[in-house]
Amino acid sequence: MYDGGQKTGTTGGDASGLNTIIAIPLMANEHSLHNDFCELPPGSISGYVHVDDDGDCIIDPEERRLADVEMKLYAANGTLVATTFTNSEGFYEFKDLAPGSYSVVQTQPGGLFDGVQKAGTTGGDASGINRIDAISLLANQHSLHNDFCESLGQHQWLRFSRWLHASCPPFRSLRICEASVTASELLMTSHWPA
Repeated sequence: MYDGGQKTGTTGGDASGLNTIIAIPLMANEHSLHNDFCELPPGSISGYVHVDDDGDCIIDPEERRLADVEMKLYAANGTLVATTFTNSEGFYEFKDLAPGSYSVVQTQPGGLFDGVQKAGTTGGDASGINRIDAISLLANQHSLHNDFCESLGQHQWLRFSRWLHASCPPFRSLRICEASVTASELLMTSHWPA
């Protein structure tokens, strides 16, 4: 449980401290009722990491789940909260979390290209590379399916091809436009716009 504050009762007092109510006044034969302490149940953030064969970032039955992928959870101020690893089903989970805003950061699995990631059921910002930011949690809320979708490479070429066609002016040939992008740039950039 996490501290959710406290509330002074029927005779007043000072509830501004942490887990305390002080200066509760009492007259003779007076009863101070409802000096209440409010606790918040914890939440969780979870998701999957898998090889996304068709590029839709949806786990299909035949797609491979990735085990032993390192996942890190950060608070909104950048403090590392926890580190975990995916299990044999590609599943990871951070439990017992206080209400707040969090980021999940994945260590890129070896031998695969970064595909995309998808924010889960409580929202978030999945526009970065190997991270989902601004995952919001209320008390007793569970953010599911913050998923990371990896690629074997072929879909990166397809996405690059789409980007190339969209980016090249129509008066330039595709051959010339292709020549303006070096092989090293292709290898360094694994997160082309869709």
